[in-house]
Amino acid sequence: MRNIKIILFVLLVVILSMSTYGQEKEYLNKVELQKVPTEVKREVNQFKGYKVTKAAYKLENNKKVYRLEIEKGKSKHTLLVDEKGKIIGREES
Repeated sequence: MRNIKIILFVLLVVILSMSTYGQEKEYLNKVELQKVPTEVKREVNQFKGYKVTKAAYKLENNKKVYRLEIEKGKSKHTLLVDEKGKIIGREES
């Protein structure tokens, strides 16, 4: 019984790691902030005092989705923003 629990735990860890593996690697197209569309920058500006530290994009259904890492002091967030400036995802680090 104990062996089954260990095996199930290991399988769970493997499955969870596979579900997040490569998500960051999908955004390999690094982009300079000045080349990010105005609509995207405008949406990020709602986070007063935060600075964009990294920007990248990937193509999803022939549209760009931007991944922006922002920080203010020790507070860090990752934003996913479509090319029209709509935030479609947000993670707190």
